[in-house]
Amino acid sequence: SAFPCSTPRPFMTPPLYPPPPIVPPSPPSHPPSPPGPEATALDISLIVAVLLAALLLQQALKSTRIASQVVTGSGLCMLLGAGVNLLLFFFSQQSADLLPVAGQLSLDTEASGSLAHDVIYFGLLPPIIFEAGFHMRKRTFFANFFTIAGYAVGGTLIALLTTGSLVYLLSSASATSTRFTLAQAMVFGSLISSTDPVATLGILKHVRAAPLLHDLIFGESALNDALSIVLFNVFFAYTKSPLADQSDAGVARAIGWVLTDVLRALAGSVSLGLALALACAYLTRRLKALHGTPRAASHALELALLLGFALLAFTFSERCGVSGVMALFFCAVAMRHYTYYNLSKVAQHSASVLFTTLSEVSEASLAVLLGVAAVDYVVKGHPA
Repeated sequence: SAFPCSTPRPFMTPPLYPPPPIVPPSPPSHPPSPPGPEATALDISLIVAVLLAALLLQQALKSTRIASQVVTGSGLCMLLGAGVNLLLFFFSQQSADLLPVAGQLSLDTEASGSLAHDVIYFGLLPPIIFEAGFHMRKRTFFANFFTIAGYAVGGTLIALLTTGSLVYLLSSASATSTRFTLAQAMVFGSLISSTDPVATLGILKHVRAAPLLHDLIFGESALNDALSIVLFNVFFAYTKSPLADQSDAGVARAIGWVLTDVLRALAGSVSLGLALALACAYLTRRLKALHGTPRAASHALELALLLGFALLAFTFSERCGVSGVMALFFCAVAMRHYTYYNLSKVAQHSASVLFTTLSEVSEASLAVLLGVAAVDYVVKGHPA
């Protein structure tokens, strides 16, 4: 034939490879177990002990004239918190057996940071705001309301615009390590535009200043705190919105958006706070008419209604997107004017003592937490 037959190739066997080694299955990874009841009990005991020490130090400071002229009660509590946190950090570095739970309540992780924010904002801040409105001399406040509002709004805006503009100009000139947008600079300005009048009121009391000056500063500080928080929330939300651009049109839209949101938050907060305070006044009046004579059971119910409606004013306003601080403040003012006189004598005295106690404990706790946060930032190398 034309094509010769090719010789068939021999059969090729595949090469033999050694079998793969048998790898034992790795044990499943488990998340770290939460602290047991013993660790939780130790944490709570430490917190309560530090809080008691802070309250006792504040009381001792009030009875010492020389020391009270050097440091305030809040400053002393901050030093206490910083010292305790330094000791915990030192012992946790030396031996884990000495303090097995040292540092477990640190504020550096995302979960504990969120928990700390909720504790501060929903647990410690409301008693302070409510007590300020509940025990304020409302006759002087409303008689000088426009003067107080002018000081609060004007002073807050001056501090906000001055500080925010200065930070933005320094950032634009590359004088800061971080570049800030105008909205971010205003967030910082609104954050520090809130003033603490404790030292100022202490000096006025020491020099026996006119009561009107004391009332003006106290009323301005109450509205200043609420307005600063409203402005902070508005500017912080604006930094995450699509309107946050640096064009002229974006700035014009931003000004209108911020003003509209601030006015909406103020009007909604005041309306909700007054509405819930009037509802509480109506219920306590009906309760008084139903019982006729004061009873031991009604005393507890009256206090529960005050606490419940006050907390509802704060939380419901936050849920509606307005300022819970402003709503709680005006709710407290209205409760003092209407609800307070529907209570029995025992409930009136108990409410006054209860709200003062909660406010003092919350203020001491906040000051201690500031000291703890300062140590977290410096020693541990990250913001708390």
